[in-house]
Amino acid sequence: MDELQKELKIRKRIVAIYNKRHDDFASKEDWDDYLEGIEDIIYNLANNIDVAATEQKVTEYERANRLNILANQARQVEELRKAQKAAADAALAPSADAKPSVPYGSAGAGVPVLIAAQPNPIGATRTDAAGNLLPPKAPASRSQLESFARASGWTPEIPIARAIQEAFGTVFAF
Repeated sequence: MDELQKELKIRKRIVAIYNKRHDDFASKEDWDDYLEGIEDIIYNLANNIDVAATEQKVTEYERANRLNILANQARQVEELRKAQKAAADAALAPSADAKPSVPYGSAGAGVPVLIAAQPNPIGATRTDAAGNLLPPKAPASRSQLESFARASGWTPEIPIARAIQEAFGTVFAF
């Protein structure tokens, strides 16, 4: 396993266990010590430093704080649901003077982080050996081609109207 993938996997597991927030601490120093402890645990596990003792420490913390961990996970899920609902509501009824009702995130200064439902892909993309994208497979029938064309707004009258317009647009009357 790649070192980066290993660290990301460890980080995901440890952050799911050590999931307290800044609001849970009385001072900034306590919060910083908590974050430093998490990073020490992740570093030790990712670099195989005293793994047995570190795993035991994580297991003991998890056992002692099981209810708090579950409550924090439930709170995170609820906040995510609220943000998704707010994003969906904003997408359904946008107004010109309305500001986004979702919290601002770390995407950039003043850039709202919108969490919206994404469409499910209908199939995997095709690539060649070099990783370049290949065009989609040809449709199987004429009816599929016509349905694709109609879905994009094409009708059989469009080329006829264009031909008539071009034909009469070049006729000069003296």
